Amino acid sequence: MSANGSAAREELAGFAAARARTLALVAGVPQAELDRARLSWTGRRRWTPGEILDHLVLSEKFYRGELGTLVRLARSGRPAEIVRSFSDLDISVLFIPRAVLALFALPLTLASLALPAPLQDFAARSRLVPAQNPTATTPRRGRPGEELRADLAASLAATEALFAANDDLDFTRMVYQHPLLGRRNVPEMLRFLALHEQRHHEQLTIALGAPDPGGEKRPDRAAERRCS
Repeated sequence: MSANGSAAREELAGFAAARARTLALVAGVPQAELDRARLSWTGRRRWTPGEILDHLVLSEKFYRGELGTLVRLARSGRPAEIVRSFSDLDISVLFIPRAVLALFALPLTLASLALPAPLQDFAARSRLVPAQNPTATTPRRGRPGEELRADLAASLAATEALFAANDDLDFTRMVYQHPLLGRRNVPEMLRFLALHEQRHHEQLTIALGAPDPGGEKRPDRAAERRCS
């Protein structure tokens, strides 16, 4: 990439590293384990490992589409800025039902704009901050493991190709405003994608119950119940 793309290159490498760890976590995992569902301490069904993987594929596809729109805006000479609302993304946060979110949308959006970047990153990475995913990233059940692993690799390649094909652009000047993430340029959005992937590493670690290739020991079942 050009000098203007150095920040994007760095964050893209971080996202690629997160994806490599995802693939390492599920390498050789049998289909039965990928399809095994667990219940939270409240009795709510949690995503299976396979559904977590599909969610990651769909999330990257969704945000790659948004980043592609920013690139097209920049190429056309128009302001490269996208502003999304809660209703645009069909998301929620904490334990606020989507049906009543409109009552809280403005103060939550203003709070996200005022939140310092390190706290925004913590919210993206930590499962201590519950959020409801966009409808477009809701995973499909029962997808074959080999297909999921192939899609994860292909999706990363498509994202890398988007940046390689536009390495003459200044990605730091493209802005994406998210109702929970605040205003972020493209490198910062890539950092969010990496943090989001890391957030789901913890879920995969708990659900699969085997040593983590990233070096972290997976919690035992008692710890799992405490974390659920």
